[in-house]
Amino acid sequence: MEAIDRITLFNLEAEESVLGSIFFEPELIKDCNLKAEEFSPGANYKTFATFLDLDKKGLTIDPLSVASRLGKAIEQVGGVSRLLELASSVPSTRNFKRHCEIVREHYQRRRIIDIAEKLKISVLEGELGETLTDIQKDLQNVLESGSDKFEGDISEGLTKLVEKIQNADGKTVGIYPGFRDLARIILAYTKGQLVVTGARPSIGKTAFMGNSAIN
Repeated sequence: MEAIDRITLFNLEAEESVLGSIFFEPELIKDCNLKAEEFSPGANYKTFATFLDLDKKGLTIDPLSVASRLGKAIEQVGGVSRLLELASSVPSTRNFKRHCEIVREHYQRRRIIDIAEKLKISVLEGELGETLTDIQKDLQNVLESGSDKFEGDISEGLTKLVEKIQNADGKTVGIYPGFRDLARIILAYTKGQLVVTGARPSIGKTAFMGNSAIN
């Protein structure tokens, strides 16, 4: 999990843009199908949850209303100053829909990682039982969390993944990536697999991929 934790699983800029846009144009809350859990834990989660609560009660969404609703919990969102900062941070709501999509995409990534960890633990402990069915349902729920409903069947692909892990017998399946920690996460480079390497400039991406290929 240490390697996975380094991946950016939240897009705070998109979250803050969504929050600021709703302050700028409160009616946008009715066009937003995001849930509070899709935001990063802490201030953004609490702020959006308060938006939903105010809208449900038919109250206006503005910094003062949010502050009043939160009461003593106002510091959990960074205080009134942060609410005012959010309210003045968005000059236009033109990209509101796209930023909502970005927030959801990052939430889906986090859910898929959680599901993959659940599958890995179940396979290693040999306690599949109903886990495979549960994981299939979980993945389809993630796929259906967007605006377009997914109507496919992922059971065949999921079954093949489980068989691949079970047949490994502790050995790498495919081409060993050259690094033990990487192999622990992706198992190996396999046919049809796409592995994207990303990092800041001059961090060593080319050297890393070169060493992986040589090893």
